[in-house]
Amino acid sequence: MIHRLGVFITGHPVLMILLNLIIVFAFGSGIRKVTIDENIKSMLPKDIASRKNLSELEDIYGGSDVFLIAINHEKTVFNPGTLAKVKAITDSLEAMPEIVRVSSLSTTNRIKGEEWGIEVIPFMDDAPETQDVADQIRRRVFEDSTYLDQLVSRDARWTVVIAVLDKDTEPMEIYSEVGNLAEIFEGPEQIHLSGIPVIQTIISENIKNDLRRLLPLAIAVIIVVLFLSLRTISGVILPLLAALLSTVSMVGLMGHLGKPFMVINNIMPVILVTVGISYAIHIIVEYYENLSSTDKKRDALVRALDHVGKPILLAGLTTVIGFITMLSAPLPVYAEFGAILAFGIFICTLITFTLTPSILMLLPLPRRVINRRKDGLLDRFLDWLSIAVPRRRKLILAAGIILLVLFALGIPSLELDMNPISFFPKNSPLRITDEEVNHNLGGSINLNLLFHGNAKSHEILNAMDDTQKFLEGFPEMGSTMSLATIVKKLNRKLHADDPAMEVIPKSEAAIAQAILMYTMSGSPEDFEAFVDYGYENAQVAARVKSVSTKRIAGIADAVDRYLKGNHADIGEVKTTGFVVFLKDLADLIITSQIRSLLLAILLVALVGCITFRSLLLGALSIIPIIFTVVLNFGIMGMSGIDLSIPTAVIASIIIGIGVDFSLHFLSRFQLMLKDSTGVEEAVTQAIRRVGKPILFDALPTAIGFVVLLSSGFLPVRYIGLLISMTMIVCAVGALTVLAAAVTFTKTGKEIKK
Repeated sequence: MIHRLGVFITGHPVLMILLNLIIVFAFGSGIRKVTIDENIKSMLPKDIASRKNLSELEDIYGGSDVFLIAINHEKTVFNPGTLAKVKAITDSLEAMPEIVRVSSLSTTNRIKGEEWGIEVIPFMDDAPETQDVADQIRRRVFEDSTYLDQLVSRDARWTVVIAVLDKDTEPMEIYSEVGNLAEIFEGPEQIHLSGIPVIQTIISENIKNDLRRLLPLAIAVIIVVLFLSLRTISGVILPLLAALLSTVSMVGLMGHLGKPFMVINNIMPVILVTVGISYAIHIIVEYYENLSSTDKKRDALVRALDHVGKPILLAGLTTVIGFITMLSAPLPVYAEFGAILAFGIFICTLITFTLTPSILMLLPLPRRVINRRKDGLLDRFLDWLSIAVPRRRKLILAAGIILLVLFALGIPSLELDMNPISFFPKNSPLRITDEEVNHNLGGSINLNLLFHGNAKSHEILNAMDDTQKFLEGFPEMGSTMSLATIVKKLNRKLHADDPAMEVIPKSEAAIAQAILMYTMSGSPEDFEAFVDYGYENAQVAARVKSVSTKRIAGIADAVDRYLKGNHADIGEVKTTGFVVFLKDLADLIITSQIRSLLLAILLVALVGCITFRSLLLGALSIIPIIFTVVLNFGIMGMSGIDLSIPTAVIASIIIGIGVDFSLHFLSRFQLMLKDSTGVEEAVTQAIRRVGKPILFDALPTAIGFVVLLSSGFLPVRYIGLLISMTMIVCAVGALTVLAAAVTFTKTGKEIKK
């Protein structure tokens, strides 16, 4: 079958080239439709509880994502100039239709007790013109401690303007306007932007930067490595051509299907280019080897396809399987990542197998390869290795097992972190601002508890108050606010400002009276952030400091247990917000990772068994990839690299790419076994013949992934580092550990075709 394909392809090179161009044009025309999606929330399945709860919350309150405009003055923000800027920024934000509501010192009211009842007075009605007035505002704020660590820091050097984004507005649409405000009013104060919309926008910008920078850089590096390895122009151009054409097809398919680039899949072009060159390398190296014994191009090409065609097609198939198993993941973004990359690998295999030999047929013979007869340094190394592996097989296997155990010990230390702030380096402005907001202004991540029922009832208000007290017991909790907070403050002011009366009134009538008295002096709109118009739904709005996802999950689980154990009788309470989103995302990633890994390894072994017609070879084919997967997770655990949204795909990439080396070695071993005197001689000959293309494949692949170290995202940098390292290990493992394991198959009769 492979031989007939080789004869047909080399006999119709022009037809093959035209067919490939038609396919690439058909898929690649979708590139102009490709978009970028920075919304991390869209990664969750639409039918999962936390996402549905968040949508319900946003429908009631208009939105949940907040811009935090943090203002820092080296002495105090309570001066006429800074407070005037707070007022101006607030007014500008309130005028934007994309903003649902704004909270700041200029919009927040204080409750003042009077003999006749209560009076609702703004902390700051107008911008103060003198320092005396600014000092009065400071006294009011610090006398009513409700908003300390929420709107103002306790050292009075920080204040914040909080803008809630409309649920139907994309952060990119308004980020530039908010950023312009910060630039206009900067100095002498420092003005920083924080919050999930800011993070999402910067993620989008970094994705664009990565797409513009990483692929060209990877191509430049690969060109250098290919030329140093193969020493011919065709050896550089043809692998890159196959990889680039398949990348154009893959990205075009994304456009046709309406699938955007996200933080997880912005590295797909680099992956495909880096992986895609490997198949062509095997054809070219084998073709060059055959030219040493014949000057007939077609004979050399047909023989090359006879020898490497099967492992190339098998490698393509197993790589596709490795990525397609991600469709079993309950997380849609991983399923789409796997499916689209599987398509890219399929197209790359097809293009390589048909286009590369067709172009070689039309090119003149490479003189440098024909005239080279002396063995090089690599040839001598492989000769030595081919003899050493059978002789030292027990030592090699023992060393492999010891390393496997040592790295496996690091896996229990592996941590999950889905918080997108961890995607950025610690010295980045965004990360520094986040830390300042966490320390001074109550945190940057929202946790919302949605209570259904009569929000004026003592039972629900008391449950909200109790839950707030429970939340405030966590050191990671920055601030909490609800209608219960306001009602307690009202009750205190109605009882001569007695601190003992800062409680929820027992009767519903007293609660309703307190709320009515507030609205007579203030405005009903003051409650719109905490309760709906009919008082049928109320929320506790909390801000949490940026901490690990493990800790966030612990807090969210503790809140659910507390509500079920203490207030199960008040009706349904829904826990939502970005905190819960991160928790559910972490749970789904673990499920996705385990399911896709096990399925991929099982299917790769099954394909190996069927292709080689040997259960033993099928089992042996997964040895290097199991070794490198354990190595990868062990290194992550030992070095403190978190399992995050992007890094969770590393194992699937390793399986998809790393299995190629095993398949090429085993395919050549099985071929050599037919004409050799035994297993050891077949192993020796296989290492000598396939060792060079495996190493030529691994080196540019590994170096190609190194370019990811220049990404704007820390997890993407880790992907580049880890895959580069594991690719070399996987290639060396195929030529040593796998080769040593094969020598224990006795006579080899059980694995001959």
